[in-house]
Amino acid sequence: PRSASASASASASAAAARASAAAAARAAQASVLRGGGGASPRVHGGSLVTSLHFCPHAAELFLVGREDGSVSLYHLACDRPLLKYDDVTLAPIVQVAWSPGRPGVFWALDRDSTLCAFDLFRSMQEPVLRHSLRALGGDVEGETHVVCLALSPAAGRAGTSTAAPALLALGLSDGNVSVHTLSDELGTRAVKARDEARAEWRRKLRELESFVA
Repeated sequence: PRSASASASASASAAAARASAAAAARAAQASVLRGGGGASPRVHGGSLVTSLHFCPHAAELFLVGREDGSVSLYHLACDRPLLKYDDVTLAPIVQVAWSPGRPGVFWALDRDSTLCAFDLFRSMQEPVLRHSLRALGGDVEGETHVVCLALSPAAGRAGTSTAAPALLALGLSDGNVSVHTLSDELGTRAVKARDEARAEWRRKLRELESFVA
């Protein structure tokens, strides 16, 4: 019958449209993941990866946080870490983040609300700061905890030689956000010292790149 034929034709057209859309989605995904057709670097396996962050000061470097509490620094040209910090905490890492204003400084937050700061200019073996943030939730039982962090972008005040204060925002599991000003030691350098900081970072970057096999 003509109605059955029309229904079959419509179903076939709908199936063809779905297949075409799925193929287009796969092609778009492949295009994004290929990154322009270059080979995708792979890193050496280990504990479950829980957080990643590329360095804003050197695009070939990135951080990896893992479920076993370790933090590693990788270079795109090497499948093994340049630096690995084992047992940074006793809990899984939930976020790693590079400082926007201090090239050698990065942070790691674990599931127990422990915050660690690393400074490659002061130590390449261990964190320079390890601090529990559980009290921020105001809950002695630990039911409220820190679940994420964000660092303010590096920016100087117009017409001055002083950089804007570096801020650390912490998201809490109860829906609140706690914002803190970082110390000069871990925050943004004064604008007048940035040229010196860039030169120091170039030297440190050459040192890190010497680890690439």
